[in-house]
Amino acid sequence: MAPVTCSLPCVEGCVCDSGYLLYNDRCVPSQQCGCWHNGQHYPAGSEFWTDDTCSSKCTCPARGSKVQCFNASCPEGLYCGVQNGKPVCLEHSYGICHVHGDPHYKTFDKVTHNFMGNCTYTLAKVCSNITSLPCFNVEAKNEHLQKRRSSTGLALLRVATA
Repeated sequence: MAPVTCSLPCVEGCVCDSGYLLYNDRCVPSQQCGCWHNGQHYPAGSEFWTDDTCSSKCTCPARGSKVQCFNASCPEGLYCGVQNGKPVCLEHSYGICHVHGDPHYKTFDKVTHNFMGNCTYTLAKVCSNITSLPCFNVEAKNEHLQKRRSSTGLALLRVATA
């Protein structure tokens, strides 16, 4: 509310009541405003990892806007991974990839592909050295069969691991 003896010209504006702050075009209690860390906003009460190795975790306390960080790691049995562009602790899981016939591929996400080209395909490999998995690479190589009257257009599959 403006003082009765204001000598300045009247202007339109918005002011929040005491104990409230303007947040996303609304007046909210100051303890609900959240925190900023490295240019990213986090809601009050949230926790987040600061790096892709899950070695430092921060919290945005319910009151105030100062982020509190500490050394941390994923609980035993979980590993640090990236999901939707953010580091998270994930359960170890497995998948099955099928390669058969002349050659048919069924991927880990259960999509079927038929490749008849003369190519080498990577079926699976470790993409990062930040994992507990041993380094491995599985490749499949399609090779054209020698032309016979009954086998034109067929390919042979050879699988190699390293």
